Amino acid sequence: MKKQIGALALTAALGLSLVGCTGSNGSTGGDVSTGEDSAYARYTAATKILEDTTAMEGKSLTAMNLAVAGESMDITMDFDIAMIMHSDTDVEMLMTGTADYYGQSMDMNIYYKDSYMYTESQGVKVKTSVPIEEAMSSASLEALDITESAIKSQEITDVNGDTQVTFVLDGPALGSIVDDMIESMTASLGSDSELTLGDITYTALIGADGNIKNCAMDMAFDMAVAGETATATISTSVEYTAFGDNVTIDAPTDLDTYTEV
Repeated sequence: MKKQIGALALTAALGLSLVGCTGSNGSTGGDVSTGEDSAYARYTAATKILEDTTAMEGKSLTAMNLAVAGESMDITMDFDIAMIMHSDTDVEMLMTGTADYYGQSMDMNIYYKDSYMYTESQGVKVKTSVPIEEAMSSASLEALDITESAIKSQEITDVNGDTQVTFVLDGPALGSIVDDMIESMTASLGSDSELTLGDITYTALIGADGNIKNCAMDMAFDMAVAGETATATISTSVEYTAFGDNVTIDAPTDLDTYTEV
């Protein structure tokens, strides 16, 4: 059971780490200011530019610590990501990088086109049919659904002429993320499983042109299953390096050698 809980907690941690740096809308809550000079208003305007962008390129770094049954492990993922939306139904994506976990380092290359995800790692090449929505969420550049009511505090800081916005978010108020994780958990280990997401610290650096340059997120969660508890802390960041016509993808030339699973 310990290994099963550890694997499930790792899956939940990976799922939480894949939320990106754009978003969002929702109902106003608390005493959070949403005026035109607020951090939320500036962030929303910047993310609108990002959401309307049909091509983007960036670097994603995630570091996690997972503790379960008295044991602890560190997991890191470092990826270069490029994504081009040729149309609403035609998305091309390339992710290249390294994942380190369970004491092993694995180079990974992931390419997505025409509803297929092509993955190469450790000399093994497989392809899988993947819906376009799932593929886009895996790119770590997609939207985090931040509602105004989830904001506990916000701050604006000038950083060499750029604008940095910082939020402390109420994790449980980000219901869609928690609901998705709980649904996945209960399907695997039963309805007695429970996931508790703590507060999230979230920052974004907005350039003078209104584009988001980078963003970072720190969070923690506890997961309880059948009397066992796993605790994870996660730090993830994305640096955007190119937009629009400056983004190019070099597709693998050996896609016909991948085995479908």
